[in-house]
Amino acid sequence: MKRLMTVAAVGFGAVLLAAPGALAQAPAQTPPKQQAQAPKKAKVWTDDNISSVRSSSDVYQDQQASEKAAQQPSSASAQQNPAAAKDANSDAFPIPQAKTTKEADDLIASDKENLQSQQEYIQQTEKELATAPDSYKERLHWRIQARTDVINRLQRDIAALEKQKADLGKPPAPANPGAASQPPSQ
Repeated sequence: MKRLMTVAAVGFGAVLLAAPGALAQAPAQTPPKQQAQAPKKAKVWTDDNISSVRSSSDVYQDQQASEKAAQQPSSASAQQNPAAAKDANSDAFPIPQAKTTKEADDLIASDKENLQSQQEYIQQTEKELATAPDSYKERLHWRIQARTDVINRLQRDIAALEKQKADLGKPPAPANPGAASQPPSQ
């Protein structure tokens, strides 16, 4: 009995599921003339609806661009005073501080090795620039300029480290030079 009821329920459910699909397909038939007359239009993007697809990252980038534009007058004054601009750029790459002469020697050797590598890269890029297509030359010029900036920073660091090394090699000066020359009071 249970088995008969289960079979009947499954059969009745199948009939109900099949019936809406059959009914939905019947009125969908249209004459072929109407389908041929109405071709679908391709969607064309216009600038009118572009604001609807802006994401929060786009808004953030616009804010950053406007803040950068607001800071442009301050950078224009830095261009008028190159020494101030150079000091501002030097803060981005602080000069390493050595505590001992050996540490200074190690840092100097490392910077000299890096300097040599940068110079070789520039020479290789200049050779490549001679045979590069015009579309690629701007990128190569940018790479050369970037590496030249790195070379200038490394030369600055090497000079500062050599000065630090010379200062570390000197004996420390007495804290109060006048105190050593005075006789003890009695």
